[in-house]
Amino acid sequence: MAPTPWNIRRSYIPLSSLRVHTIIQDVTSRTTLTQSFSNQSKEHLQEMFYSFPLYDGVSVVSFTATIGDVQIQGTVKDRQQARHEFNKAVAKGESAALLEQLPIASDVFTTHVGNVPAGGIVIVELVYVGELNYDSEVDGVRLTIPTSIAPRYGATPDNVLKFSLLSPVAQDAIQIIVDVQSPEDCPINGIQSPSHPIAVSMGRTTDMSPEAFMPHRGSATLSLNCTSLDKDFIIMVNIANGNVPKAFLETHPTIPNQRALLVTLVPKFQLSFSPSEIVFVIDRSGSMEGKMNMVIRAMNTMLKSLRVGIKFNICSFGNNFSFMWPRSKAYNETNLDEALKYVDALDSSFGGTVMLAPVQATISQRYQDMALNVIVLTDGEIWSQDELFKAIRESSEECGSRFFSLGIGHGASTALVQGIATAGNGISQFVAEDELMDKKMVRLLKAAMMPHLNNYSFDVKYKRDDEDYEIIEAEDAVKVSITLPVREKKGKQNALSFVSGFLGRGGEDDSTKGDRFAHVPAIAAPSILQTPSQVPPLYPFSRTTLFLLLDPSTYGLTPESVILRASSEDGSIKLEIEVGDIGRGETIHQLAAKKAVSELEKGHGWLSKATDRDSTTPLKTKYESLWEEILEREAIRLGVKYQIAGKWCSFIAVEGDREHATVEFGGKMQYPPGGGRAPRRQLASKAARKSVPSTSISAELAEEIMARDLEADEDEDGATPPEKKRCLSPPRKSAEEKMHALIRLQKFDGSWEWGQPLLDITGADLSKAKASMQNDSVAATALAIAFFQVCLAPEADSWELVADKAKSWLAGQQNVDSEMAVQEAGALLA
Repeated sequence: MAPTPWNIRRSYIPLSSLRVHTIIQDVTSRTTLTQSFSNQSKEHLQEMFYSFPLYDGVSVVSFTATIGDVQIQGTVKDRQQARHEFNKAVAKGESAALLEQLPIASDVFTTHVGNVPAGGIVIVELVYVGELNYDSEVDGVRLTIPTSIAPRYGATPDNVLKFSLLSPVAQDAIQIIVDVQSPEDCPINGIQSPSHPIAVSMGRTTDMSPEAFMPHRGSATLSLNCTSLDKDFIIMVNIANGNVPKAFLETHPTIPNQRALLVTLVPKFQLSFSPSEIVFVIDRSGSMEGKMNMVIRAMNTMLKSLRVGIKFNICSFGNNFSFMWPRSKAYNETNLDEALKYVDALDSSFGGTVMLAPVQATISQRYQDMALNVIVLTDGEIWSQDELFKAIRESSEECGSRFFSLGIGHGASTALVQGIATAGNGISQFVAEDELMDKKMVRLLKAAMMPHLNNYSFDVKYKRDDEDYEIIEAEDAVKVSITLPVREKKGKQNALSFVSGFLGRGGEDDSTKGDRFAHVPAIAAPSILQTPSQVPPLYPFSRTTLFLLLDPSTYGLTPESVILRASSEDGSIKLEIEVGDIGRGETIHQLAAKKAVSELEKGHGWLSKATDRDSTTPLKTKYESLWEEILEREAIRLGVKYQIAGKWCSFIAVEGDREHATVEFGGKMQYPPGGGRAPRRQLASKAARKSVPSTSISAELAEEIMARDLEADEDEDGATPPEKKRCLSPPRKSAEEKMHALIRLQKFDGSWEWGQPLLDITGADLSKAKASMQNDSVAATALAIAFFQVCLAPEADSWELVADKAKSWLAGQQNVDSEMAVQEAGALLA
């Protein structure tokens, strides 16, 4: 039992170095994170620990600790058993290390290190794999290496240090390297970081010779000499053909006949607009200070992008919450003006962050005859998440509500932001303080206004050795609407003493001895386990990924292709993707197992719809009192089989344990060292039961993308072509300001009025204007559309919905050729 806080003596040992190496391959990453600490005291430390964040959903697949001159390799075990073995080893004076995921926050981990000698060095190495998010800003993948656990609202868990007690590390002690490897037919178009200055090498990775060049290789290295990290490290990569639908089959190198399948795509279909109710739920807590200007500008664009037929509302929340109106109102000129005034007054004056109550209120006051779409904007700084996810999931399942989320700023909880979208069948995006958020907000709004797709199916086409083909519906095989065998315990049970079975002699916990799930009915897993257990909704410009774990009974079948189907009011959607065999590996298996475990940890997954063999009674109902244990046991089975840490599984490394074999790590790393988050900058002794948030490196990012584009377009004598000067010469910030000013002038119906403000923004040459264009709304709207298309093309993802609404208005005017009107207006810009 941990000592009470008033008896704790805090002592800290400094972080002496941090090494991060990530390899990006297609849509996955493998990271090695190496952290070194130095016990510079003359005291033998019995136990130390530190907390650090990882991106939600990554799978920690390797854990190694070197304590003094002893190196130990971790193995995944049942969390209770791992904790028991660690405590036992520490008590015996043996070197030991334990890696645990925080039960209430899946993106926070804690490492415990036992028996550190005086003057000893501690080196902790993690390897983790992750699925990369799609980033609409660059139309590519986004890698985030978290570097701090931001302070979160609510009671801080005892094993997470609350205060930043950082001592500086030596110069050059922090190194971050990202190597990018893509298929030969997918050259790398660009690598950039919105968070830190980086040195980019196009054409080679860090393990290639300086003379080598391959267009599908690249690398990025943190270019500052840093002694601390003060914000998340972000890399965005654009790869040609990177978003083409893909399906990969992987064979496990050590588990006989075990295979896994990954399917990934970024849909780009168009569906007709569907009326619905849209509610913006905006975090206005104190932690949003300094971020509200970003929110205000993006909300102005969002509100102007709405259409007639939408009902909308805005909810502000913090310690309490309030709605702009008691219920959502129709989108019209009067209500839009009121909403714009409301948004302009937004601030961060609502105190703490209580998210559940406003979400519940939004759900309860929805219109029963309209689809509800909720867009949550938050910096994601809360601890309690499970109740929130449950409320969102129930609303989604019972009412068809959808939830979308935008994580704002460095330190936003990836577990919270992604969890909201996952539970609510929506999508999520992240934006740092230094990034533009208009594009991402518009993407979320586009998704929210998209009609629901129905009747999803995910089928696998197999090829047999005799060349005959057959279709097997993988979803039915894994979705667990199937019947699963349940073996009841039989035979005489041993009698239990009234005073035994819980604590052994001397108070030792006996819960780890024997099978603690012996009383739980055995449930056979399906031969094909799909995760997510239900096909997630498809949204344009948002990555959808599915995994299949195929057990040995399917080894005689060769997956040839996968087929995704869905239906909408506009018709059916079908996509067939050929399966490519990538040979032996563990990454897809580990990602699949992690996603399956994450579903189980949240109380659903493939087991949630399983039924008993002899009836249609769901196992969740039949074994209600044992349900949590059934979920936990299955998660442990997957965690141990595929060696991934989670809520119920931990890595344990103990000196002298043959199960924890020593592994030498020398020479060049085979896999990218850890895109992890910078650790808690220090190890705290057992006395320090409140943890130290780790930090990241501060640096400024120069945004000169447009300027570089202009330089590339210069002619031979260095002059910028005249046709590019007028619209492209302003720096990006100026173009963005003009875009926002132009959007602000738009009327609710999509039109503009002719006037000096419009002319000032567009710089139109009135000497070329026809007399009929003066003071005409049609000409004004055509001019605005032309200015968007000609002069603000790089910002198209931000203004596309605004322009679409304008084009619809223009097309609806009598005796107007909308295309000709835009063409004539465009001549005023030349």
